[in-house]
Amino acid sequence: MVKRIISVFVSFCICCGIGFTSFAEDGENPELQPTDLSECTVTVANSEYTYTGAKIEPKVTVKYNKTKFILNTDYTVKYYDNKNVGKTTVKVTAVKDSMVLTGKQEISFKIIAKDISKLSNKTLSTVKFVYNGQAKKPTVTFNDKNYSPKAGTDYTISYKSNVNIGTATATIKGKGNYKGSFSKTFNIYPDTVKSLKVSNLKDTTFTLSWSKVSGNITGYRLYRYNQSNGTYSLAVTTKNNYFNVSGRSPATAYTYMVRAYKKVSGKNYLSDTGVSKKVTLKPERVTVIGGAFNGKKFNAKWKKVTSSGYQLAYSKDKKVKKGVKIIDIKNGSATSKKFKLSRKKKYYFRVRAYVKANGKTLYGKWSAKKTTSFNNVYSSFITYFSSPFGRTTNIKRACKYIDGKILNPGDTFSFNRTVGQRTAARGFKMATVYSGTTVAEGIGGGVCQVSTTIFNAALLANLPIYERHQHTMKVHYVTPGRDAAISWGSCDMKFNNNTSDSIKISAKVYNNSKIVVKLLTNADKKHKKVRLSVSRSGSTYKLTRKASGKVNYTTYSTY
Repeated sequence: MVKRIISVFVSFCICCGIGFTSFAEDGENPELQPTDLSECTVTVANSEYTYTGAKIEPKVTVKYNKTKFILNTDYTVKYYDNKNVGKTTVKVTAVKDSMVLTGKQEISFKIIAKDISKLSNKTLSTVKFVYNGQAKKPTVTFNDKNYSPKAGTDYTISYKSNVNIGTATATIKGKGNYKGSFSKTFNIYPDTVKSLKVSNLKDTTFTLSWSKVSGNITGYRLYRYNQSNGTYSLAVTTKNNYFNVSGRSPATAYTYMVRAYKKVSGKNYLSDTGVSKKVTLKPERVTVIGGAFNGKKFNAKWKKVTSSGYQLAYSKDKKVKKGVKIIDIKNGSATSKKFKLSRKKKYYFRVRAYVKANGKTLYGKWSAKKTTSFNNVYSSFITYFSSPFGRTTNIKRACKYIDGKILNPGDTFSFNRTVGQRTAARGFKMATVYSGTTVAEGIGGGVCQVSTTIFNAALLANLPIYERHQHTMKVHYVTPGRDAAISWGSCDMKFNNNTSDSIKISAKVYNNSKIVVKLLTNADKKHKKVRLSVSRSGSTYKLTRKASGKVNYTTYSTY
C-alpha cells in the first residue's frame, strides 16, 4: 500500500515540476531532496548574439530530465558583460529555501560584432559639391536601433577621388562593436556659369558669351527656355565660352542659360543652373510692295513683319540720305501709310520695322528703296491689228479694264477676273471669233489679242504662267504657239507675280492699230535673261522658255 502511495506522489511531483533525488523505501518515512543546479541542463536560445547597442539578456532555460523549473520561483539569473562584443557570463542561482533546486551554475554566450553595412538610413552629410580644387570630406550618418555609431570608436571613414570633378567615394569600415564596410558616393560638379553677355545682335542671329569655368571642363551646354511647357531644353554644346546663335525668329524674345560640364568615364557632370539671359532679336528687313497715289496722297505698302511699329523715310534724294523725312507708325500690324506728296516730283522711300524691349528700341534694316512712280519697264510686248470698229472697240475696252492694274508680290493675274464678262451691257461689240475650225460672230471678239499680248509680256518677264490655252486655229498677230485664247467661263490666262516688287500693268492702244503692254516696277530691277523658242513637229508647235540657260516653261499647241 505504502509503495503505491509513493508511486502516486512521484507521479504528482513530476507532473507539478517538483524535483527530488530520493524517496523512502516501503515502511520508511519519506524525505524529499532538492535537485542540484549543477546536475541540471542550463541553456540560452543561441550561443551567439549580434551587438545591438543595448544589454542582451536572452531567456535562460533550466531543466532536469523532463522537469522544467520556473524563473524567479525556482532560480534567478544574472548577466555580466552583456552589452559589448565578447564573452558574456550568465550566473544561474537556486532561489533561497527552494524545495526543488539548490546550488548554482554558470554558462556563457558570445556577443559578436554587427555588420555595419546592414544598418539603415546610411547617408552622407552632402552628396553634391562644387569644384574649387580642394578635397571634399562629407561626414556620414547612420542609425542603429538603440545607438548612433560614432566615428573613430565604431567606424573609420576614408575618401577616394574627392578633389576633381567627377564621382568621389567615401568608404566606412566597422570598428569595435561593428564589422564590415560600405561605400557611399558623392559628386563634384563644375562651378556655375556667370556673366552672360549679348553682342552682334541682328534679326535672326546674335552672340552669347560668358566667363570661363575652372576645373579642366569639357565644354558648355546652351539651353533655351521653352515657353509652352516652362522648361529649358538643350540647344547646343560648345567648347568655347561663347556661341553664335542663329536661325531664330526676328523680333522674338528668347531666354538662354549656360551650364558647364565635364565628361568623366562616359558620364557628364553638369554645373548647377546659373543666371539666365533674355534676348530680343531685331525685326526682319521689311519688303516694300510699292505704292500708288490716291488723290493728293501717296499710299506706301509693305509686307507685315513682327514688330512694335515702323519708320517710313522718304526723300527726293535717290540714296535717301539728304533731306530725309521720317514718319513713325506706332502700329506693328500696319501694312501701309498714306501721306501727302506732289505727283509732279519723284520721291524715293523705304521702310524699316522696330521692336521695343527692356526699355530699348531695336531697329531692323531699311528696306530696298522704291520710287513713288512706276517708271521701270520690267518687260513689254507689242502686237498689231487692222480691224473693223467692233473688234477695235473690244480691244480698247479690254485694255481699259487692265491698264493700271497693280500686282503685289504673290498676286496672280487673271484675265477673265480683271476684264470681266464680255457683254453688250458692258460696252463690248459683236466681232469675229473662232468657233472650232470656222469663223463666226460673237460678243467680245478681238480680246484674245489683248490676252496674247499680256501673255508674251509675262513670258519675257520670266513670270510663272499658271494658265494658258491655244486657239483652235492660227492667229495672224503672233507666232504660232505663242497665242493665248480667252473664253468666259472656260478659258483663262493667268500668271503670278513671284518677285519682291509690285508690278503695274500698262495696256494701251495706239492709233487703233497697236497694242502695247508694259509690266512696270517702281524699283530699278531687271529679270533674268529670257530666251523664247518655238519648234514644230507636224501640226504641233512647242513653245519653250529658258531663263539663265534653264528651261522653266513649256507649252504645246496643235492647229
